[in-house]
Amino acid sequence: MRVGETRRGTSPAVIVASPLGFPVVVHIGYHRTASTWFQQMALRNHDGIHPILGGSEFGVVASDAFVRQLVFARDSDFDPDEARRLFLARVDDSAVATGRTVVLSAERLSGHAASGGYDAVRIADRLRAVLPEARVLCVLRHQAEAIRSEYKQIVTAGWPGSLADTLAPRPRMKTTGIDLAYWEYHRLMAAYARRFGRDNVKLVDFGEFTRATEAVLKDIATFLGIAAWSLDAVQLATRLNEGVSDRQTRVRQVLNRVTRSELNPFPVVDLPDRLSAAVVRWSALGGPGRPLFEEGFDDWVEERYRASNGRLADEWGLVLTRSAAGTTRAPAGASPGARRARPGPWRPAPATHW
Repeated sequence: MRVGETRRGTSPAVIVASPLGFPVVVHIGYHRTASTWFQQMALRNHDGIHPILGGSEFGVVASDAFVRQLVFARDSDFDPDEARRLFLARVDDSAVATGRTVVLSAERLSGHAASGGYDAVRIADRLRAVLPEARVLCVLRHQAEAIRSEYKQIVTAGWPGSLADTLAPRPRMKTTGIDLAYWEYHRLMAAYARRFGRDNVKLVDFGEFTRATEAVLKDIATFLGIAAWSLDAVQLATRLNEGVSDRQTRVRQVLNRVTRSELNPFPVVDLPDRLSAAVVRWSALGGPGRPLFEEGFDDWVEERYRASNGRLADEWGLVLTRSAAGTTRAPAGASPGARRARPGPWRPAPATHW
């Protein structure tokens, strides 16, 4: 039986694979959870790790043959044997000889907000077919911060949708798009637990990571089977991929309507990228501007994701908290989600299709 081939009548698929001879951990993201910092500052600075980095090292993720197999290959073209061969080609002999932990890190493996994470479980299936012996690391961010940060990220990448449209997506029959269920983390975590075993999946709260970085890194090191990191103060304080201001996001979102990008391939008018970028830079001179997310947003998030976060706490013992930087919070003593959100321009319309 070939690697990745399934025995008929089994569910989930039973994968037959030869031992690799070294431990493998797959870090799947999520997006906007300090993945770039973890890749550049942590994974690159530990003698016990052989990193295989997505995004930063690949430049354009789609240009790497291994990641293309995992993420972009059509189902009819996906070849787990070829993907495993490409993976092994990226592991040098020294990693095998010394028994270093090979860490594959690419946040795209958790899906993407702009496409509603439609392929996240498919990618989990492919990882299981290619690397059945792997363990999985995932960092989760409280939705009130994740949605803020990821909306700004996709706008920077060319997303033309307003905040109101983005938070009230309509069902699509022919294409993918934003889906609020993407941030119901218990769904994807359950999928990984079924495929790799709950004990082989490690979840980290991004909020705790920002407040107690060294302690969380020590916990991650235990999961990876390596010694604790010894990062200096400069490395710990380094910030990569800092976000943009609310004003810049508003300006960029409007310009995206007339700028060609992957997320808006057919604008009526196509402004040169350098002109759009210059206007966004100049807009920063006016200060941060009024808040992009109006009062009541945090309460809406607590209400929308209460059930999912409850399952995450019950099933995994993980309670999502806010980061050290923090965002708007409910008054002290108020139970999460107890107050209904005040209607505002961002307020999504009631929907039952989710």
